[in-house]
Amino acid sequence: MKDKTIFHKLSELHKKESRYWVLECAVFMEEQASDTLGAILGIDWKKSESLGYGSASLGFGNKIRLITDLKEVSKEDKKKFQSFMTIRNKFAHIAEIDSFSNYFKLIKSSQDQKNKLKKWYPNIKYESDDIEGVFKLAYWSLTLDLFQVFIEINQKHFINVGIEKGQKETLETFFKIVKDQLKDTEEGCQILEKIFGKILNKTKSKN
Repeated sequence: MKDKTIFHKLSELHKKESRYWVLECAVFMEEQASDTLGAILGIDWKKSESLGYGSASLGFGNKIRLITDLKEVSKEDKKKFQSFMTIRNKFAHIAEIDSFSNYFKLIKSSQDQKNKLKKWYPNIKYESDDIEGVFKLAYWSLTLDLFQVFIEINQKHFINVGIEKGQKETLETFFKIVKDQLKDTEEGCQILEKIFGKILNKTKSKN
Protein backbone atom coordinates (compact mmCIF):
# COMPACT_ATOMS: atom_id res chain seq x y z
CA MET A 1 0.00 0.00 0.00
CA LYS A 2 2.44 2.64 -1.19
CA ASP A 3 -0.01 4.85 -3.08
CA LYS A 4 0.12 7.80 -0.70
CA THR A 5 0.24 10.19 -3.66
CA ILE A 6 -3.01 8.81 -5.08
CA PHE A 7 -4.58 8.70 -1.62
CA HIS A 8 -3.69 12.35 -1.01
CA LYS A 9 -4.94 13.26 -4.47
CA LEU A 10 -8.35 11.75 -3.75
CA SER A 11 -8.74 13.85 -0.62
CA GLU A 12 -8.36 16.97 -2.80
CA LEU A 13 -11.18 16.10 -5.19
CA HIS A 14 -14.11 17.69 -3.35
CA LYS A 15 -14.36 20.53 -5.91
CA LYS A 16 -14.40 18.21 -8.93
CA GLU A 17 -17.54 17.06 -10.75
CA SER A 18 -19.11 13.83 -9.58
CA ARG A 19 -18.10 11.68 -12.55
CA TYR A 20 -14.47 12.71 -12.16
CA TRP A 21 -14.74 11.98 -8.44
CA VAL A 22 -16.21 8.50 -8.89
CA LEU A 23 -13.75 7.49 -11.60
CA GLU A 24 -10.73 8.74 -9.66
CA CYS A 25 -11.89 6.70 -6.68
CA ALA A 26 -12.18 3.71 -9.02
CA VAL A 27 -8.65 4.22 -10.39
CA PHE A 28 -7.36 4.31 -6.83
CA MET A 29 -9.24 1.13 -5.94
CA GLU A 30 -8.01 -0.75 -9.00
CA GLU A 31 -4.43 0.07 -8.01
CA GLN A 32 -5.10 -1.35 -4.55
CA ALA A 33 -6.64 -4.50 -6.03
CA SER A 34 -3.65 -5.04 -8.33
CA ASP A 35 -1.20 -4.33 -5.52
CA THR A 36 -2.93 -6.79 -3.19
CA LEU A 37 -3.22 -9.56 -5.78
CA GLY A 38 0.40 -9.04 -6.76
CA ALA A 39 1.50 -9.39 -3.13
CA ILE A 40 -0.49 -12.59 -2.68
CA LEU A 41 0.89 -14.07 -5.91
CA GLY A 42 4.41 -12.89 -5.15
CA ILE A 43 4.79 -10.97 -8.41
CA ASP A 44 5.49 -7.44 -9.59
CA TRP A 45 1.96 -6.67 -10.78
CA LYS A 46 3.06 -3.74 -12.95
CA LYS A 47 5.08 -6.16 -15.08
CA SER A 48 2.40 -8.85 -15.05
CA GLU A 49 0.38 -9.69 -18.15
CA SER A 50 -2.68 -10.39 -15.98
CA LEU A 51 -2.54 -7.43 -13.61
CA GLY A 52 -0.40 -4.84 -15.38
CA TYR A 53 -1.06 -2.11 -17.91
CA GLY A 54 -1.17 -4.28 -21.03
CA SER A 55 -4.20 -4.86 -23.24
CA ALA A 56 -4.44 -8.48 -22.06
CA SER A 57 -4.66 -7.61 -18.37
CA LEU A 58 -7.73 -8.35 -16.28
CA GLY A 59 -10.44 -5.71 -16.11
CA PHE A 60 -11.34 -3.85 -12.94
CA GLY A 61 -14.39 -6.02 -12.31
CA ASN A 62 -12.43 -9.25 -12.59
CA LYS A 63 -9.80 -8.01 -10.16
CA ILE A 64 -12.46 -7.06 -7.63
CA ARG A 65 -14.17 -10.44 -8.02
CA LEU A 66 -10.87 -12.16 -7.25
CA ILE A 67 -10.52 -9.99 -4.15
CA THR A 68 -14.05 -10.78 -2.94
CA ASP A 69 -13.38 -14.49 -3.43
CA LEU A 70 -10.77 -14.32 -0.68
CA LYS A 71 -11.90 -15.80 2.62
CA GLU A 72 -10.66 -12.70 4.45
CA VAL A 73 -13.43 -10.59 2.90
CA SER A 74 -16.64 -10.58 4.95
CA LYS A 75 -20.14 -10.79 3.47
CA GLU A 76 -20.77 -7.17 4.38
CA ASP A 77 -17.57 -6.03 2.70
CA LYS A 78 -18.51 -8.02 -0.40
CA LYS A 79 -21.74 -6.00 -0.52
CA LYS A 80 -19.73 -2.80 -0.26
CA PHE A 81 -17.46 -3.85 -3.11
CA GLN A 82 -20.53 -4.67 -5.19
CA SER A 83 -22.11 -1.28 -4.49
CA PHE A 84 -18.86 0.48 -5.31
CA MET A 85 -18.69 -1.36 -8.64
CA THR A 86 -22.37 -0.81 -9.46
CA ILE A 87 -22.13 2.95 -9.03
CA ARG A 88 -18.76 3.14 -10.76
CA ASN A 89 -20.01 1.22 -13.80
CA LYS A 90 -22.96 3.56 -14.34
CA PHE A 91 -20.74 6.64 -14.23
CA ALA A 92 -18.15 5.00 -16.47
CA HIS A 93 -20.42 3.60 -19.18
CA ILE A 94 -23.52 5.81 -19.45
CA ALA A 95 -23.01 9.26 -20.93
CA GLU A 96 -26.00 10.82 -19.16
CA ILE A 97 -24.77 9.67 -15.76
CA ASP A 98 -22.35 12.49 -15.00
CA SER A 99 -23.79 13.39 -11.60
CA PHE A 100 -25.43 11.68 -8.65
CA SER A 101 -28.59 13.66 -9.39
CA ASN A 102 -28.84 12.10 -12.85
CA TYR A 103 -27.88 8.71 -11.48
CA PHE A 104 -30.81 8.76 -9.06
CA LYS A 105 -33.19 10.13 -11.71
CA LEU A 106 -32.31 7.81 -14.58
CA ILE A 107 -31.42 4.50 -12.92
CA LYS A 108 -34.31 2.74 -11.18
CA SER A 109 -32.07 0.48 -9.12
CA SER A 110 -30.13 3.48 -7.80
CA GLN A 111 -32.52 3.79 -4.86
CA ASP A 112 -31.13 0.54 -3.50
CA GLN A 113 -27.59 1.94 -3.64
CA LYS A 114 -28.74 5.16 -2.01
CA ASN A 115 -30.32 3.22 0.85
CA LYS A 116 -27.16 1.18 1.36
CA LEU A 117 -25.00 4.29 1.55
CA LYS A 118 -27.39 5.82 4.07
CA LYS A 119 -27.28 2.64 6.14
CA TRP A 120 -23.49 2.38 6.10
CA TYR A 121 -22.80 6.08 6.68
CA PRO A 122 -25.69 7.44 8.77
CA ASN A 123 -23.76 10.45 10.07
CA ILE A 124 -23.77 12.19 6.69
CA LYS A 125 -26.42 14.92 6.37
CA TYR A 126 -28.43 13.46 3.49
CA GLU A 127 -31.18 16.07 3.87
CA SER A 128 -28.80 18.70 2.51
CA ASP A 129 -29.68 20.42 -0.78
CA ASP A 130 -26.16 19.71 -2.01
CA ILE A 131 -26.87 16.25 -3.42
CA GLU A 132 -23.54 16.04 -5.22
CA GLY A 133 -21.53 17.00 -2.16
CA VAL A 134 -23.44 14.61 0.07
CA PHE A 135 -23.07 11.55 -2.14
CA LYS A 136 -19.50 12.31 -3.13
CA LEU A 137 -18.79 12.20 0.60
CA ALA A 138 -20.72 8.93 0.93
CA TYR A 139 -18.84 7.38 -2.00
CA TRP A 140 -15.57 8.62 -0.57
CA SER A 141 -16.49 7.00 2.77
CA LEU A 142 -17.16 3.76 0.92
CA THR A 143 -13.77 4.05 -0.79
CA LEU A 144 -12.03 4.50 2.56
CA ASP A 145 -13.80 1.46 4.01
CA LEU A 146 -12.68 -0.71 1.11
CA PHE A 147 -9.17 0.69 1.30
CA GLN A 148 -9.11 -0.57 4.89
CA VAL A 149 -10.18 -4.01 3.65
CA PHE A 150 -7.17 -4.09 1.33
CA ILE A 151 -4.89 -3.15 4.22
CA GLU A 152 -6.29 -5.99 6.35
CA ILE A 153 -5.92 -8.52 3.52
CA ASN A 154 -2.27 -7.53 3.07
CA GLN A 155 -1.59 -7.69 6.79
CA LYS A 156 -3.07 -11.18 7.11
CA HIS A 157 -1.19 -12.37 4.04
CA PHE A 158 2.20 -11.23 5.30
CA ILE A 159 1.49 -12.62 8.78
CA ASN A 160 0.67 -16.01 7.25
CA VAL A 161 3.82 -15.88 5.11
CA GLY A 162 5.85 -15.12 8.23
CA ILE A 163 4.27 -17.98 10.18
CA GLU A 164 4.88 -20.44 7.35
CA LYS A 165 8.49 -19.31 7.00
CA GLY A 166 9.00 -19.55 10.76
CA GLN A 167 7.54 -23.05 10.91
CA LYS A 168 9.77 -24.24 8.10
CA GLU A 169 12.91 -22.71 9.62
CA THR A 170 12.10 -24.25 13.03
CA LEU A 171 11.60 -27.69 11.51
CA GLU A 172 14.82 -27.41 9.51
CA THR A 173 16.77 -26.39 12.62
CA PHE A 174 15.26 -29.24 14.63
CA PHE A 175 16.04 -31.72 11.87
CA LYS A 176 19.65 -30.53 11.64
CA ILE A 177 20.21 -30.83 15.39
CA VAL A 178 18.76 -34.33 15.60
CA LYS A 179 20.50 -35.43 12.42
CA ASP A 180 23.84 -34.24 13.81
CA GLN A 181 23.23 -36.39 16.84
CA LEU A 182 22.46 -39.45 14.72
CA LYS A 183 24.84 -38.83 11.82
CA ASP A 184 26.85 -41.90 12.70
CA THR A 185 23.74 -44.06 12.27
CA GLU A 186 22.78 -44.48 8.61
CA GLU A 187 19.41 -45.99 9.43
CA GLY A 188 18.61 -43.15 11.83
CA CYS A 189 19.30 -40.51 9.16
CA GLN A 190 17.06 -42.23 6.63
CA ILE A 191 14.19 -42.41 9.10
CA LEU A 192 14.55 -38.74 10.01
CA GLU A 193 14.56 -37.68 6.36
CA LYS A 194 11.28 -39.50 5.76
CA ILE A 195 9.67 -38.00 8.85
CA PHE A 196 10.86 -34.49 7.99
CA GLY A 197 9.52 -34.82 4.45
CA LYS A 198 6.09 -35.85 5.73
CA ILE A 199 5.99 -32.97 8.21
CA LEU A 200 6.82 -30.43 5.51
CA ASN A 201 4.15 -31.83 3.19
CA LYS A 202 1.51 -31.58 5.93
CA THR A 203 2.55 -28.00 6.70
CA LYS A 204 2.22 -27.03 3.02
CA SER A 205 -1.17 -28.73 2.66
CA LYS A 206 -2.57 -26.79 5.63
CA ASN A 207 -1.55 -23.51 4.05
